[in-house]
Amino acid sequence: MRGIHVFFCTAILASAATVSAGSPKEIAPVPPPEEPFSWSGLYLGFNVGVVWEHVDFGSYDTVVDLDEQFDVIDPNDNFSQDIPFNLVFTTPGRSNTDKAPIAGGQIGFLQQLGHFVVGVEGGVSGARTINRSKFVDTASGNTQIDSVTFDTDFTSKRTVETDWNAYIGGQLGFAWKRLLFYATGGAAFTNVDVTTFDKADTEFFQSGGVEPTVVTPKQMIRSLGTVVTSRKHPANDVQTGWYAGGGLQYALTNFISAGLEYRHCDFGDETYKFSSADPLFQGRTNVSLDSDQLTFRVNVLLGHMGH
Repeated sequence: MRGIHVFFCTAILASAATVSAGSPKEIAPVPPPEEPFSWSGLYLGFNVGVVWEHVDFGSYDTVVDLDEQFDVIDPNDNFSQDIPFNLVFTTPGRSNTDKAPIAGGQIGFLQQLGHFVVGVEGGVSGARTINRSKFVDTASGNTQIDSVTFDTDFTSKRTVETDWNAYIGGQLGFAWKRLLFYATGGAAFTNVDVTTFDKADTEFFQSGGVEPTVVTPKQMIRSLGTVVTSRKHPANDVQTGWYAGGGLQYALTNFISAGLEYRHCDFGDETYKFSSADPLFQGRTNVSLDSDQLTFRVNVLLGHMGH
């Protein structure tokens, strides 16, 4: 009996070992590690935001030839003398700022080296800004001929308009996973349309030559006539300067990123000349232009397409 008992115990243990060996425990597969995100590659995008355009109008002189104006009301040369001097109106420098919406597009290429990112970018934006300067002055005095005096009202206006700006430059950034901080800078361009308007409104008077019964000083002066001279001229150019700024981008997916960027653009200064003729000569005007831009940007990461 003891032998039979040992036999059955051995058989049961052998069967249990066989069942255990035939049903191995399943182990879940380990997923491969996620591939780190890279900012390298070509991208294309658009931007919208706001721009503050700052314009400095330099001081300039406008010359009014009083003798030429006087000849208009004295075509028969009844007065033998000429007015021996010109009027010079000096318009002081002025500054003005205009705010406007801005929108455009950009294209660039980035290369990531560890956490550092370098790249180049160029773009064009549309932004219509208008800055104006106005100056009003008066002058009066003796013409030094035959008791003739004058009284001149002078008005001068300058208008600067821009419709677009463009840039091309480099980027240097630091990437932390899907977040990119960067600084940017390079060359900036913008169109500048300058319009001038100068007007000299002169009235000439002569004292004396009235009946002796007239006693008030005002009645002793008679008007010889009024001459209004105005000039309006446009000028335009593309001013070139530099820009610098920075921003951040976040990769929402492997193909789309979004972020904010600020940049300061200095488009330099230029002196604009205007054609003139007697009796009014418009002075050369120096225009200095810069802007501050804040934009929301969205980029399509073309370098990730097909991966």
